Amino acid sequence: MKKFFVIFSFIFLTAGFFIRFKIASENKTENQNNTALLDHKPEDIDYFLNLHPSEYELSILTAGRGKEIYMLGGHLLLRIKEKRPDGKDISVNWGIFDFSDPNFYLNYAIGKLDYKVMSRATSYEKYHFVNQPEGRRTYENTLNLTATQKITILNRVNWWLEPEHSTYRYHFFDTNCSTIIRDLLSEALGPNFDEQLKGHPYMTFRQMGRRYFSNYPVFAFLAPLIFNSRADMPMSFWERFRVPVEAPDILDEVKQVDDQGRKLSTYLIGDKTIFVEGIDLDFATFEYSLFVLFGFLLLVFLSFLFKKRKKSFLRLRALGGSLVVLGFFNFFWSTLMIILWTFTEHNYTHHNAHLLILYPFDILFSLLGFYLLFFNRYPKKESFLTTGSLLLIKIHAFTASLQLVLFLFDWIKQDVSFIYIYLIPSYILFSLILFKELSSKKSYNLR
Repeated sequence: MKKFFVIFSFIFLTAGFFIRFKIASENKTENQNNTALLDHKPEDIDYFLNLHPSEYELSILTAGRGKEIYMLGGHLLLRIKEKRPDGKDISVNWGIFDFSDPNFYLNYAIGKLDYKVMSRATSYEKYHFVNQPEGRRTYENTLNLTATQKITILNRVNWWLEPEHSTYRYHFFDTNCSTIIRDLLSEALGPNFDEQLKGHPYMTFRQMGRRYFSNYPVFAFLAPLIFNSRADMPMSFWERFRVPVEAPDILDEVKQVDDQGRKLSTYLIGDKTIFVEGIDLDFATFEYSLFVLFGFLLLVFLSFLFKKRKKSFLRLRALGGSLVVLGFFNFFWSTLMIILWTFTEHNYTHHNAHLLILYPFDILFSLLGFYLLFFNRYPKKESFLTTGSLLLIKIHAFTASLQLVLFLFDWIKQDVSFIYIYLIPSYILFSLILFKELSSKKSYNLR
């Protein structure tokens, strides 16, 4: 058994490291090729500050959703363009990162990844969008700003581009390419802009996470599990601005504000125009979590069916295989929740109420399952596998009941309904079967 686990772990880790370095190498090569094809040295904002504000305009560039995980929310840039023909045209990008940075994937996962801001020729950004393999469509919306507001934004952009400020700690919840542009507008337009974004309650962040991860079944299932109660507050326009592709639709509802802070009748952004042709990644409509629900229910059915057949090769092996799956499933998700709570800066993943249902100790069910798979009989009644499994079932019954009561009386603010819909039904059935079998003297007489 030990050899099996050592060999399996070695193969798994080797494959993981190979994939990680292969992806990093490919992206590093792509970045080097792009650099060789087109110069993208930082551009100077001071040029525009020396112009009269009427000689240039500001707009936002919104890249659509892509197929990579970090592209699912799109991307937002600020464009500064001189109005005269062949005038200066730059874009400010707060989304610069390098796959070849040490511990890139680890830092991204635990919320300790540093991003950079850079102002570059818009022609370079357009080249990047046109030649990206995802073929994302990119839109542009002109910002209707006063001269004072333009100058305020450019001064703040200049601050961002200073060496001591150009690297920042990226948080996809609170500090990203979209929230920074929102904050620039807030500083330039004042309280009236903020007030317009505070209303319009929308779906919760948990619901939005499921929607945006809908194209990836694993992450669509992950999103409802890993977030705590902070993800269950209805989002206003202000919070919804965290998602870059949502920004144009939000600003389309916002009115202009004059230099005295008064709301005008005209809107803040102009009509949407296509900057780069491409495709828009649609949201998946199928509920992939149903696979988990019906998959576990199928395992329950097979376990119950074969345990009745005393002479069958699968008499207890069907139950054993099901327990291996269930134990590893609970162990993986609960361990991930603890890691996201303990070792990350994502405060949306701390103190997760789902840890009352899923335990790392549930790996014991997998060990019991392996025993049933190999021997097709139950372990001794006084063995650790038997007594430990019975104790775990009792603890699960208590904590699940406790969580349900706390949730019904609104003492737990986190929405835990997902786990009760997709996991609890099969967990109850497994618990009833296993508790009955391990507690029955008859079961041990069949050894």
